[in-house]
Amino acid sequence: ALTEYFPRNGKNLIARVKLVEGGKEDSPLFEYLPLRCTNRRIFKKKPIPADILEDIMNCAKDIPGASVNLVSDRKTIKRIARLAEKTDRIIFSHRLLHKGLFKWIRWTQDEIDKTMDGLPVAALELNKLQQKAFKLISSCKTLNVLNKFGVNRAVSSYSYKSMKSASGVGLITMDGNSPEDYINGGRAFERVWLTAASRGLAFQPMGGIVFLTTKFRLAGGKGFSPKQQKTLEEIFSSLCDIYPIKNSNAVIILFRMGYAEPPSGRALRRPVSEVIKTF
Repeated sequence: ALTEYFPRNGKNLIARVKLVEGGKEDSPLFEYLPLRCTNRRIFKKKPIPADILEDIMNCAKDIPGASVNLVSDRKTIKRIARLAEKTDRIIFSHRLLHKGLFKWIRWTQDEIDKTMDGLPVAALELNKLQQKAFKLISSCKTLNVLNKFGVNRAVSSYSYKSMKSASGVGLITMDGNSPEDYINGGRAFERVWLTAASRGLAFQPMGGIVFLTTKFRLAGGKGFSPKQQKTLEEIFSSLCDIYPIKNSNAVIILFRMGYAEPPSGRALRRPVSEVIKTF
């Protein structure tokens, strides 16, 4: 595969890939492509062996500029859990973020079959009572009223509990922050996720912290209230204390790993024909 990123004569194209004849090359990660998935369960507090942590930290070394940083001590993981909790409080008190989240939730099998996309509510690992409560706060008006009684704090506490149960929490960064760096950061993320799957680890991307702090940094706080801006500034400052982040870095994704039973539900995957155009 010969890949050209952002071809000049390709409007809105991210990449053009030309397939040429080559020798057969087996990848030990290939068989895990259909197996890797998001697991939102509370993990077992079981340490990850050092050789597995080292394997994951080194698995993306051949991707230029990519760094995989891991922490596994309980004190630091608890500190990151507090950051995840603060992030979710913002999400559940911000109209656009709330709308962006709930438009992808699929509450029934009929909705899944009709849309063929989205996130099944079963994948959120909520019990029946929690599912009913979550459906209730899918209304922004209802949530605004309930937030006066601290509902956003109650909802965000689940993020704290989930993150706190992790055996390892990682952050992927790139040396630069160009569009191509973000693509390569995604490649590194896929490599990490597949490697974790190959070693029997439960895995969950924790995108909220990175997405919100990146939006905050790039947009100068636009779109957030002064209070939310202060919170996001504190969250990013804490991330920089925990992980080696420079101003020039693209911060790609935060993730948690550990050991757990398989997830109760999985999102559908789009067929290749929907995401790749052939010529």
